[in-house]
Amino acid sequence: MSGLKTPMFDRLKTNVLESTASSLIWLLVALILPAALFLSIILGVFSSLPVLWVFIKKGRLQGFLSILLSVVLVYLAVGRVQAAVFFVIGPVLGLTLAELVRIRPKLESIVVTSVAVMMVVSVVLILSY
Repeated sequence: MSGLKTPMFDRLKTNVLESTASSLIWLLVALILPAALFLSIILGVFSSLPVLWVFIKKGRLQGFLSILLSVVLVYLAVGRVQAAVFFVIGPVLGLTLAELVRIRPKLESIVVTSVAVMMVVSVVLILSY
């Protein structure tokens, strides 16, 4: 009568623990790491890499969610102007690179398009300020 001592139950328990650990890692990478890298100032140029990773591994919905929450985190930590700078350096660059990696253009096109998008978003944010 010990129905819970089956190998299937052990696999289910292991899968639940692995999915919980995976969710926690995703939360740390997607939400906290971009903001932490930007706020560390020296590593701020790498703040787009976690966003790029989330877009490629998890998809657009989780990518946009991570962008929204990390920008809010930076806004609450340091204010509006720094959040705008972070938005251009981290999420916009990460989003642009992720979308360009999916369509696989030449390397030169990736660089030119990424810089152009960052400049356009910067001008729009400056004009709206």
